[in-house]
Amino acid sequence: MKNNVRKYIPAFAIIVIGILLIGYSYFTKSAGTHQGPPPSGILPNKHEEEGLGIFKLLGNGAILLGALSFSWFLLKKNLKSSSKLIKTIVKKSYSFHTVFGFVGLILVVIHGGYYLITDFSNHNTLTGIAAFLIMACLAGYGYYFKKSKNKLLKKVHYYLSFVWIIAIFIHGGGFVITTGAGLLLIVFLISYIEKKPKLKLKGTHD
Repeated sequence: MKNNVRKYIPAFAIIVIGILLIGYSYFTKSAGTHQGPPPSGILPNKHEEEGLGIFKLLGNGAILLGALSFSWFLLKKNLKSSSKLIKTIVKKSYSFHTVFGFVGLILVVIHGGYYLITDFSNHNTLTGIAAFLIMACLAGYGYYFKKSKNKLLKKVHYYLSFVWIIAIFIHGGGFVITTGAGLLLIVFLISYIEKKPKLKLKGTHD
């Protein structure tokens, strides 16, 4: 029993830290204060603005990869589909689930590292740190589950993915909504394609 409780502790601690970071971020925003002084007193030049766009793109890429990794949880119910196409899509989703997650984490490190150095005074930096910590914890639980096949670790990994979605929504806003809508549309189309032959078959018996 104690061993099971211990498995929850890292996830619980990270969630609490994440909530505190997000809460403090919104407090400083509403109070009109900053978390720290800007690294320089000059405005960014054109070259720096281009760099800003690249690192923002890396952050969006991390969100996209996170969504693709999460797609396995939504599609695994179709693993026994009668459609070869759907089976292939679901199997690929499973095969790349871990890869998408860890590559996304690397992109977050690069994206977040840049903003920590150049734009620490922005209140979104703290929400980004919260989302990163949850994602790193999520990846850690996934890694140890692969090694131990412990069902409790799998359960924590699953629930943490929903916590990460909430954190990344707070941090990423509009792009997260667009990505989520796109993912849900894909899942809906796959379910529709799978059910269509069954509907036709039912019609022939009538």
